[in-house]
Amino acid sequence: MRLQTATSMRSSELSAACIWMSPAVLTFEHCLTNITTSNPLDSSLDMQSQDVLNRRKSLRDLRVQQLADDAFDPQVIRLAAEEDCHSDDEYDEQSQMFIVHKKEGRDVLVSHLFRMENERLVETQRRRGLRPGRNNRFEGPLPEQSTLAARIPSNVPIDYFSPEYFNSLTVRERARYMNNGVALPTAEHCRGLSDVLLWKNLSRSEFMAKFGNAKLALYRLPTEEELQRMEYTDLIYLDNDGPDAEEEEEVKISVVEG
Repeated sequence: MRLQTATSMRSSELSAACIWMSPAVLTFEHCLTNITTSNPLDSSLDMQSQDVLNRRKSLRDLRVQQLADDAFDPQVIRLAAEEDCHSDDEYDEQSQMFIVHKKEGRDVLVSHLFRMENERLVETQRRRGLRPGRNNRFEGPLPEQSTLAARIPSNVPIDYFSPEYFNSLTVRERARYMNNGVALPTAEHCRGLSDVLLWKNLSRSEFMAKFGNAKLALYRLPTEEELQRMEYTDLIYLDNDGPDAEEEEEVKISVVEG
């Protein structure tokens, strides 16, 4: 099975993404530590928006389930762990189809992995005697990104993002992910399932030595100097609400005592 382009894999994405079945309850404490569910349903959202978020949550659950069933490393599962990792869709009245939005910042290799697992999910469900859902989710003319959830995930491996996108973030944003490591090798080692099998069962140290360090080198991590400078300016200008905060506090105390 090959990791195909987004266009050639569209039909398989349609089938897999529309199986809205309730997966078994899973706990992945080893890979989801300190990860909180993003974008909880809010009572103020209209019904259509809640439907979109419900479909995205179902897609997240199915993908995490399939990655776990294929015994991927917890680091790989983290690529799918947050709801913000996944695309939203928007119902088009004219075509009566769900149009998939582009997911901001997500590397194409992560999208290809998800689609490969979608194909495997369809086959798994068929072997269980379950019929795939409606084939009504497709990638077509659409806004560049979702109008509902452009927010990026908060705690994912660095290579969830494309190198170009990650390297364009601020130092503070990049620092948030800098210790998260990478989950996948470079593209030439992910062309199909046979390539994936060569690295998916390696220990983390073996993976990094053979594949991960080359991938990590594509990302511009904050330097020690940048981190120190940011910490210093935070201390001086932000932590105390500005240079005049101490003087303002003295004024308040004088007023109370008087």
